[in-house]
Formats: sequence, C-alpha cells, structure tokens
Amino acid sequence: EKHDLVAEFSFQLAKLAHEKSLWIDKLRLDQKNIDEAYENTISFLKKYKTDDGIVVLNKQEIDESLIIAEQYDYFIDKQNSSNIEFSPQVAGAGFLGLCKADLSIDDTLYEVKTVSRNIAGKDIKQLLIYLALQHSTGQKRWKYAGFYNPRKAQCYRFSIDHLIYRTSGGKSTSELFSDIIDFLCSRGVELDTAF
Repeated sequence: EKHDLVAEFSFQLAKLAHEKSLWIDKLRLDQKNIDEAYENTISFLKKYKTDDGIVVLNKQEIDESLIIAEQYDYFIDKQNSSNIEFSPQVAGAGFLGLCKADLSIDDTLYEVKTVSRNIAGKDIKQLLIYLALQHSTGQKRWKYAGFYNPRKAQCYRFSIDHLIYRTSGGKSTSELFSDIIDFLCSRGVELDTAF
C-alpha cells in the first residue's frame, strides 16, 4: 500500500549498509540499523512522521523493503567500484536550490526508480535537470547516466551525449543544458525544499 515509503526505506537501508560496509543480511540483524534507516526515511517523507515514533510499515512491508535493499547489494557489487555515492549533491540554479540525486557510481549518475511501471518521460526530465545543474558548475562529473530499478532488478546505462542528441533534435549537450539552466533562472520563485 505504501509503495513510496517502501521504496525510500529500501534506499535508506542500502545507503546505510554501504556507509557501514555491511551486506543487508548483516545490517538487518541489528534493530538499531533498521531504526536509523527508518528515521532517515520519515525525515525525507515527512507525511509518514507520527508523534509517537511508531513505524507505520507492517512486517510484510519491512520484509519487502529489505528484499529490495538486497538488490542494491548485488547491483553495487556487480559495478566493481569503490567510488559510490548515495544522494550526491548537485548545485542548484534559479528556483531550484541544492538538489540531491540518487546514486553516483564512478562516472555514471543513476536515477533510482523503485516502481512497477516502465521509465516515463518525467523520469528522463528529472535526470536531465540533475545533469544540467551539474554541468553548469563547470565540472564534468558524469559521462554516463542511467536508471536503476531495484524492484525489477533492471539497469539502463547510456552516454549523456547520446541521450541529449537523441532527445533534443540534434542539439549539443552544452546547448541543451544551457537552455535548461536559462529556464530555471528565468523563474522568480525559489523552492526551499530539496529536489
């Protein structure tokens, strides 16, 4: 029922496991780890915060979150990389303040979508905004981008330049990213929440 909460909880479990250099099957043995991941989850998804601190996930949803979080273990292990960052920060521009993307592995930015549906246009737009914001800093941090769905154990990875060329009608990466930043800066309102 609470798909967004299960997805975020599994992400926070995977992030905590990575930070503590533990596999999920070891992380789950200590209730303090579960509680910490849950606190991080509800601080992000404030609508699930309760006054009494009671976890609003039932046992089945917690188990589902742990199973999904295990997929991160397998995915990250398969990357064979030591340069892994959950929630990489991306500088804001215009009405967007500081942003946090999902997962950076080496020169690839992954947008995590823990969904049963296929990747949609809005997902590609979100990824493009993160990439444009990073590009506007002058630092070329990512050469590739992709989507990772731990629920389906699916990963798509592609060249950023190729994505831009295919989706923009032949514009260059710099030109499209400049257009995105110009659009963000032309709006007078600044969002005070993380994007």
